[in-house]
Amino acid sequence: MDNIAHSLVGLTSAKAGLDRLSPYATAVCVISANAADADFVSLLGDRWTLLQYHRGMTHSVVGTIAIGILIPALAYAIERIVSSIRKRAPRIRFLGRSAVYLQTLAMSFSFMLLLVPGTNETLSRLPVGHPLASGIDSPIVKSALAGLFVLFLIGTAYQMFKLAGQRRSQIALGRTDAPV
Repeated sequence: MDNIAHSLVGLTSAKAGLDRLSPYATAVCVISANAADADFVSLLGDRWTLLQYHRGMTHSVVGTIAIGILIPALAYAIERIVSSIRKRAPRIRFLGRSAVYLQTLAMSFSFMLLLVPGTNETLSRLPVGHPLASGIDSPIVKSALAGLFVLFLIGTAYQMFKLAGQRRSQIALGRTDAPV
C-alpha cells in the first residue's frame, strides 16, 4: 500500500502543472516518488536485511535531495542521447522556460556579491587619511550595502518583468519555441 501512496503523490505532482514543462514529467515524478523505497532491493536477502536497511539513507534529507536531482537529470540525459541518435531536437530543455530567469537572477546576484567587498574597501579607505568607515561593521557600510541590496531587488524584479513581457510578446507573435 505504501508504494501506491508514493505513486499517487508523484502523479498528483505531475498533473498539478509539472507535466506542462516536459513530456516526461509524469514518469519522472512517479519514479522519483517511489525511488525513496529503492531499499526494497534488500528483499533479495532475508527479511531481517530489509528491516535493517528500510527507511535508511533514501529517506533522509540528503537522500531525498539526491533523488530529486538525480532522477530528473537522468531523464534529461536520456532524452538528449535519444534525440541525438534519432537526429531530432530534444523535447525537453534543462530547467525549461525558467532557465533564462534563473540565469538572470544568478548573474545579478553574483554582481551584487561583488559589490560587497568593493563597497567595504572603498568606504574603509577613502578619502585617504580620513576614511568614511572603519570596517564592515561601520554604520555607513551597512547602510550602503542595504541600499545596494534594495537596488538589487528592484533591478532584479525589473529584469524579471521585462523577460516575462518578452515572452508574452513572442507568444503573441506565434513564436512559442523562443527560449525566453
